[in-house]
Amino acid sequence: PSRQTGCEATCGKVPLRNGNFWHRPKSLKELEALLTLPNSKILSGNTSKHVEKYYQRIKAEYKNIIDISSVEELNMMSTEGNNLKIGSSVSIQSFLNLVASIPANSVNIGKIKSALTKVGSVSMREQGTVAGSLFLQKRNPSFCSDISVILACFNASLTINESCDCR
Repeated sequence: PSRQTGCEATCGKVPLRNGNFWHRPKSLKELEALLTLPNSKILSGNTSKHVEKYYQRIKAEYKNIIDISSVEELNMMSTEGNNLKIGSSVSIQSFLNLVASIPANSVNIGKIKSALTKVGSVSMREQGTVAGSLFLQKRNPSFCSDISVILACFNASLTINESCDCR
């Protein structure tokens, strides 16, 4: 088959056996192009599949799965003064590693590190993302996200990029 021009040529559009498609954009620009696709689900670590089965009675079938784990801008991590900045696709373990690398000159750093080590198992922290945990709680209010509790305790703020007028 011939490749189409545009995002499909670079986003890793993979047909699945059930007729659905798996997309893996590499940049925010490619992601924004995919956000206009109908009947789509965005995921990164996809650990929610293990949790949502207990909360949702109706299973949704998505025609387009958009895996944002390779979007470079969503995997950024930095420290600026007393602030930590992390992208939505950063794994919980990477967040823990960033916190652990900061000199413990603040009592809060030690407390955040301690709290993060109690989130799930190591394999879950490697796969699950900070934003995914928050979204899982938003979608299933009876699910208590350890991440939301940790962030709330330390008066964290979230910045949500709504530059795309897609959803």
